[in-house]
Amino acid sequence: MMTEGVGGSSILARLPTEFLVVKAVHAQVSFAAMSNFYDIVGDLHGHLPLLNDLCEKMGYDAPLAPPPGRKLVFVGDFADRGTHNLGSILAVRAAVLSGQALAVLGNHDAALLRWLQGGERPKKGGIEETMEEIENALEPVALKEQIRRFYEMLPLVLRLDNGKLIVAHAGIEEPMLSRPLTGHDRKFILNGDAIGKRADGKTLRRDWALEYRGEAFVVYGHTPMDEIELRPNSVNLDSGVYVSGTLTALQWPEREIVSVSAR
Repeated sequence: MMTEGVGGSSILARLPTEFLVVKAVHAQVSFAAMSNFYDIVGDLHGHLPLLNDLCEKMGYDAPLAPPPGRKLVFVGDFADRGTHNLGSILAVRAAVLSGQALAVLGNHDAALLRWLQGGERPKKGGIEETMEEIENALEPVALKEQIRRFYEMLPLVLRLDNGKLIVAHAGIEEPMLSRPLTGHDRKFILNGDAIGKRADGKTLRRDWALEYRGEAFVVYGHTPMDEIELRPNSVNLDSGVYVSGTLTALQWPEREIVSVSAR
């Protein structure tokens, strides 16, 4: 197991070469933590003020600065569809690089990363506003490079609390936890399992967690929920912040759900 860094880019420095992703993110990363107390935040989607409110509600003295012994964890999709997309990316980046947070890559983050790596410009999912914020910032070239490097260091899966806790953006099925990730696995972890369209035209996804029987508790997001349901061995923290105005976190190992809504 690897130990967590405590400041600067120490987390990145401690990762072996196979975890430093250039074109295709595929890593599962385990941390032997200095603390096994985590505050895991659902899909942020550019709603930085709500994240600040959530941190305050969880007892933080300052935004994104957890109390001693706790650590923030993000389930991915830091930007898009919000009013503070670039600010959210940079806030999460600063928290991770300072050792105060961990994060996994989400599907929106992966789409932005492909663009930053020279791929085609995405045209949906709210990512257009995020790209415009980046391009209109001071020194956009240097900014793109900073974000690209940060996204390339993020894993798809985090194993925490000696394997008792798993964080993956859209979830993970039990067999994936005991094998090297395949291309199908990576697609599932980022996007879930689409099985059709709902009446409103949105993607309908299989509820994989209904069939999950693993011992590890899985925290994920990606599919917006009208109500957060804490199941015996999983929870989806995506409360659809860009529609509902509500951002949700899980405190571990207490298994307490904490939510804030726009004022």
